[in-house]
Amino acid sequence: MGQTGREASLAYKLRNELLGEGGGVIGKHEGWPFFPGAAAWVTPSAISILALEKARRYQMAGGIPQRIEIGQQFLMDRICQDGGWNYGRANVLGVDADSYPETTGQALLALHGLSSAKLEKPLAAAQAQVGRCQSAEGLSWLQLGLQAHGITAAGPAHVLPHRHVADTSLGILARAALRGRNLFLE
Repeated sequence: MGQTGREASLAYKLRNELLGEGGGVIGKHEGWPFFPGAAAWVTPSAISILALEKARRYQMAGGIPQRIEIGQQFLMDRICQDGGWNYGRANVLGVDADSYPETTGQALLALHGLSSAKLEKPLAAAQAQVGRCQSAEGLSWLQLGLQAHGITAAGPAHVLPHRHVADTSLGILARAALRGRNLFLE
């Protein structure tokens, strides 16, 4: 729970503010990195939130609800201009980053219990991404994320090939969620 990305340090935040890259926010919105000492990313942050929610169901260990809330705020702060999420920051060196279906679905899944007007644009972006999605993994994450908000997304008109076991496994989980059993949220 105590793991955060390196951008959570005061020195990193101050550096970004001085370079004009901080966006005026020096808050406690900390996500999780892939590896200790690295920057926080959307994917490990979303998966960590889901894991902490499962842990919270079995124990109310100190700080779990607060850490979930901080992680969710991290995700909300990373919404791209187009409404979805990419892998990291929404704006890098003054350039707005495009979102990806995988990370958009993951973030929406992790934000399933959050009620905010700020989610309207991401939900619309995810629905638009479903129709033009070109990977089975991306489609599955979008379906999981949208279903977590009560929206059913069937997918593109053509069948997307499952290229490896991970695609197949994620597809099975997405189909189960579409039938009302989202294992990430149980």
